[in-house]
Amino acid sequence: MEEFLKNLVIKYQLPFKKGKFGGWQIELPLRGEFTCKLDIGDKAFEWYAAVHRQQDGRQVWMDWMDYYGYGSESEEELIDDKKRDLTYFIDIWLSAIDVRTNGFFRPLRKLELNLSGTWIEGPMYDPNR
Repeated sequence: MEEFLKNLVIKYQLPFKKGKFGGWQIELPLRGEFTCKLDIGDKAFEWYAAVHRQQDGRQVWMDWMDYYGYGSESEEELIDDKKRDLTYFIDIWLSAIDVRTNGFFRPLRKLELNLSGTWIEGPMYDPNR
């Protein structure tokens, strides 16, 4: 997983650092008035995306994906799913010309990304897998 993450930050030229509890933290660039930080565990278990307003640093949206093997997937399959989902989320974020949140209350708030004039809900997984 670490080799994959190293290649990912090099490919997209993204700032990163080692996480406090292992794993990595990757910062995605400003879109509209928002930035995004990804906290990625070093194994196949989970990753988190947190969107912050640049002006005041306030977190306005957060979600996560976990890969605990709800079916009969091997750890290798779970790691492959995690890699695809991370790559997909980063691709969508970097392709967006703007980002917004929708909803008043944090648990119900949705992340929306503007892709060439069309707003879509922020994906936490690759819908093609």
